[in-house]
Amino acid sequence: SCESIRQASPEQLPPLLRTTMTLACETLSKTSIEAYASVVDAVADPLMAVVETDPDLAIFQVLRQEGNYLTQYGVTHAIHCAFTVFLVAARFGWSESEVRRAFNAALTMNVSMFELQGQLATQAGPLTDAQRAEIESHPTRSVLLLEAAGITDADWLAAIREHHRGDLPADSGSVDQLASLLRSTD
Repeated sequence: SCESIRQASPEQLPPLLRTTMTLACETLSKTSIEAYASVVDAVADPLMAVVETDPDLAIFQVLRQEGNYLTQYGVTHAIHCAFTVFLVAARFGWSESEVRRAFNAALTMNVSMFELQGQLATQAGPLTDAQRAEIESHPTRSVLLLEAAGITDADWLAAIREHHRGDLPADSGSVDQLASLLRSTD
């Protein structure tokens, strides 16, 4: 639980993080897209508690590559991006709701290609035309999937749609800044 993470000693946090990461990876990779709206916050809450409690541990996790790293690359990458987005958004002084939106957007920006990312992480040959098309269309497809799941936050969805476009203006907390932050961490 979030409270047990916040109250954990420094020695207890690494195993709690591993458990939290494992549960988050399983949830994000195995939940049907229709249920995503109901699980994103449930996944985000304990992950955010880790970053709040020990930012250095979160940074270490982003830099560390574990044994299943490549096969679960898509979901692990999303969590690592969410950790990074959280730290940067907090440093920018974004409000709690803006940080939450940024974290959730990072967790879901590549939802339409989590499986493909895992395949590509272990693929020896070049991209196929179908894979390239899937990569190029993933922002729009991710938004469509999230809308179908019941995600209605227009700024969250717009940032995902825009996260692979060119440089955008950096107005504090704006959709443009969130999209730019997602692009940089991705």
